[in-house]
Amino acid sequence: MTITVNWFDEEKKIIYWDFDKSWIWDEFNDAVSQSDEMSKNCDYPVDLILDFTRSTYRFTLNPSQIHHGMSVATAQGGIVVLVSSKRAVQTLVTIFARVYPKLGKHMHVVSTLPDSVEIIQTHRRNTS
Repeated sequence: MTITVNWFDEEKKIIYWDFDKSWIWDEFNDAVSQSDEMSKNCDYPVDLILDFTRSTYRFTLNPSQIHHGMSVATAQGGIVVLVSSKRAVQTLVTIFARVYPKLGKHMHVVSTLPDSVEIIQTHRRNTS
């Protein structure tokens, strides 16, 4: 599998997706299912970090699959932070947020992994 899904923290409040060099949408859907299974017994918001820093895949916007994935990811009140320095990722998230504004407000794009953790910590402080 070219998308590895694991808990990012010991508290099990952040799920980390590590996208390898190439991946396909079926693997994205598998990662959604795995994340859903991991978080289904959590009685608190679970945030996601999707790390595209190693990915070389030039993915296209697939609104239905992204919509499903983000719906599952944000169902418990968490946010999704994409890590990528590629302008295309920011553009795709901007387009997605315009098409699906309720889900889009829960998505963020940053350039580094430490920035993703900072976004999540800030979000938690502002919502608690």
